[in-house]
Amino acid sequence: MMRLAVAALAWRAAAAYDYGDRVRVRAKSRGGGVETEWIDVVSPSAPNFREASAPLLRGVPLPPGVGGAASELRLAFAPGVAGAWLPFRDGNGRRLSRVDVALTHDGAAVVAAAATGAYGGDDFAKRGGEPEPSRFAPAVRVAYAWTWRAAADDYLARTLALLFAAALCACLACVTVRDSDYDETQDYETARDAPVEASSSGDESSDGASSDGGSAPAHPTLHRRQAPKHAAYDSDDDRPPVRARVH
Repeated sequence: MMRLAVAALAWRAAAAYDYGDRVRVRAKSRGGGVETEWIDVVSPSAPNFREASAPLLRGVPLPPGVGGAASELRLAFAPGVAGAWLPFRDGNGRRLSRVDVALTHDGAAVVAAAATGAYGGDDFAKRGGEPEPSRFAPAVRVAYAWTWRAAADDYLARTLALLFAAALCACLACVTVRDSDYDETQDYETARDAPVEASSSGDESSDGASSDGGSAPAHPTLHRRQAPKHAAYDSDDDRPPVRARVH
């Protein structure tokens, strides 16, 4: 689920629009049991994001050998966001004169689309039969209107993204606090063990001395305090001999 949310956010970031940006529109047609591939509509025939407009749509290929009167048109504005199939001629033989498209956006992308056709103009039957087959569909004007609504999946993606960000921040905070506590504990143990090691080395040396001398512990050696040397003499040999008194 988290990977789906991240993928949705990445797709939204790549397809995000700003006000006035040209919206990518794709078109296809079908007729006689044959359906063409999606093609990108030329820029002058595409709408601007969140701007009402009515450009003229032209250049949509038709299935080979099928005239425009027997074909249908479909427009798409995002993955999974497409209008209904609209025939180029209704049941009364009137041609498709205008397509009204209601686009719904969430502030950065197209989230829904609804297309309806308006029919009028010449009746093919009154003009004496079907028009000659053509490689392209008849030009038709497309009127775009915009409304705002946040999609439900957008709420889900944002919620999952926020939860993921919160969990990531919590993990980073825990790792930082743990590393800080570990460093403080290590410094404390190092400072505490330093005098203990010195004393332990002293104990080991004393133990070694006792083991060399026997089972009894070694006693400190007492040194007799010597008399200070006279300042006038450099050594004991320079001093005059001390004579014994005769009583």
